[in-house]
Parts: sequence; structure tokens; C-alpha cells
Amino acid sequence: NLKKGKKLQEIKICVLDNSLRESTVGQTRGHTPNDKYEILGWAKKCGFRNLIVASFGPTRRVDDAFCEHLAAQGEDVCDLWTFTDDADTTKDGMMMF
Repeated sequence: NLKKGKKLQEIKICVLDNSLRESTVGQTRGHTPNDKYEILGWAKKCGFRNLIVASFGPTRRVDDAFCEHLAAQGEDVCDLWTFTDDADTTKDGMMMF
């Protein structure tokens, strides 16, 4: 329908790229900071601006080292986003702090 198509053309959207996250959400091993930095370069080449780059939690993960690396490199982090986890484990459906 032409009216719906015109409306869709006028809508401003925001895409959050999630390619820097591990394939299993909150995974504690897998990517290295260097892997993530390379993926960041490719995501930027694709024109993505709002990037989910990390997931922080009670235990240290590769995302911690990656974000420290970004800071050390003077990376502009204005359009970078993270998740946070309150706990790494649950028992009977309850978070264990």
C-alpha cells in the first residue's frame, strides 16, 4: 500500500548493532579484545553508529578488557552501548548475588 510505504520512509529508526557481543549472550570466553576491535572496524565500515559492545557483570569478562582497550586507544564511545548483568548465576529462578 502506497500510503504505508510513504509513512515508513518518514520514520526515523535506530539500529543497535549487536555483532560485538558473544554468540551466546554473556559468554565468559570466546572473543578476544583484538577480535572485538576488528569486528568494531567492520561494523563502522558498514555505517553502523550505535553499537552494543559489551556486557558487564559481577565477574570480569573479555568485554571489560575490550572497553579498557577502547579507552586506552582514545576511541570515541559516544554511540557505544553496553548491557549489565546483576548476577552470573541463578538458583530456583532467583539471581545469586
